[in-house]
Amino acid sequence: MFENRDSETTSSQAAQGCVAGSTHRAWSPERTVKPHDTTASKKKCNKCGKEKELSEFERNRGHLRCTCKRCRQDQQNARYASRPDVRARRLESHSAWCDRNPELKRALDKQRYERDRAAILAQKRKYHLGKYESVIKPYKDKYNADPAVIERKRLYSASYHKLYYAAHKSEYLAKFLARRIARDCAVPKWANLRKIAGIYRAAKALSEATGERYEVDHIVPLKGRTVCGLHCEANLRIVKRCENRKKHNRLLEDIC
Repeated sequence: MFENRDSETTSSQAAQGCVAGSTHRAWSPERTVKPHDTTASKKKCNKCGKEKELSEFERNRGHLRCTCKRCRQDQQNARYASRPDVRARRLESHSAWCDRNPELKRALDKQRYERDRAAILAQKRKYHLGKYESVIKPYKDKYNADPAVIERKRLYSASYHKLYYAAHKSEYLAKFLARRIARDCAVPKWANLRKIAGIYRAAKALSEATGERYEVDHIVPLKGRTVCGLHCEANLRIVKRCENRKKHNRLLEDIC
């Protein structure tokens, strides 16, 4: 009974659609298939003209847009860049919101970083490689040359090292004893101990006179990578502390 009614309704609608001047459409099974339910796996973008996956297109009221997400984003970015007043207002509004909600901002940033960690790190790496010489390095040099920054770093380093030394005093003591034993074992019989002591006194006096830290460096390190030197007056020199730290246990030829 129901099949007959459907067939009659269909035939009547088809007949109405065939009548000239009729405003009714003939029903057809093809009209029940929506555009996003097709078996096609790709779609052509009207903007860039490339065929892309269906996932690259946004949906609007159940239908796929004619422009891909990338092209739509480029259009929005171009429109945003052409309106500096709108950009300034948005930045000001965003900054004010961050000041009012610091905890929420921190939580959202953490959530976004955990979700898109790989993409964020790749973007930072790309920016760093492309902008280091032109943007990052000049900014860092100017920042580190500021006297206030230098003094703040010095105070922080002094306080941090005191706390770190107090927490790891046994490790420092073990390294100091190992260093002293290695130095005593590297003293030859023909070494002039008075001249060695005079070199250390000269380094201390130079530090007190200039206000900079000077140390006694072994030209050939006591524990080098390829060769070990001796603790004698011919193998000692007075250098700045920063230069001695940079040299570490390498030869001068390896640094130059």
